[in-house]
Amino acid sequence: MRLAYLTIDDGPSGDFEHKVAFLRARDVPAVFFCVGAQLEERSAAVVQAIRSGFLIANHSYSHPYFSRLSLEEATREITATDAIIEQLYRSAGRDRPMKLFRFPYGDKGKRTRSLKRCLTAMGYSGLRIPKPRLPFPYARWLRLQDADSWWTFDVRDWCLAHRDHAYPIRSRNDVIDRLDHELTRARWRIGSNHVLLLHDHAETAPLFQDLIDHLLTYDIAFTLPQ
Repeated sequence: MRLAYLTIDDGPSGDFEHKVAFLRARDVPAVFFCVGAQLEERSAAVVQAIRSGFLIANHSYSHPYFSRLSLEEATREITATDAIIEQLYRSAGRDRPMKLFRFPYGDKGKRTRSLKRCLTAMGYSGLRIPKPRLPFPYARWLRLQDADSWWTFDVRDWCLAHRDHAYPIRSRNDVIDRLDHELTRARWRIGSNHVLLLHDHAETAPLFQDLIDHLLTYDIAFTLPQ
C-alpha cells in the first residue's frame, strides 16, 4: 500500500467549503497550504475545516515570487500569515498541531539561508514523508530535509486554471491520463510514499473531485503528518 499526504495549495478559494465537505465525505485528510489574504476573507470556513480535522498551513500572505522580495518583505509574508493561522486555531478552540510553510511556486528566493533561519526560529519544519525515494541525494536533501515543505508529485491540475504554461495538459483527460501513467507504468518514478500537490482553485473544482475519486481507486492510504 502506498502512503500519501494530500497537500492543497493556494486556498481558501470560493470553492473551499465544497472541497472540505467532499474530502470529509470520502474520509480523506488533507493539508491546506493557505494564502493569508484569502484566510482573512474566508475565516469562518477555515475555522470549520480546522474543527473537522484538516491541517491549515502557511503559503505566504499574498502568494508572491519570493525571489522578487527583499528579506524584510519575505519575512513579513511569512509572519503575517503565521499570525492569522494562530488566531484561526484559537477561534476553532484547537491546538495548532504543527507549523508547515510552502513557498509559492516553489520559489525559495535569493536569501534561502536567512529564510530558513527565520522559519526555524518560528517553529516551522518541513513536511516529512516516511521512506521517501528521490532520484538523487541532493534532491532528497533539498526537498525533504529543509524548514519549508516541498512535494514529490505535482498533479498539475493548476494547468487548467492557468493556460500560459508549457506542459501538454489542456483538458481533464490530460491530467487524469498523466496521473494514470505515473501510478501504473512509471510507478511514480521515485518510490511509493508521496507528498501529492493539488490546488484549491475555483476554476478546477469539478476536476478536484474527479482526481480524488480517481486516486481512491488505487491502493493509497491518505494520512496526516504526525
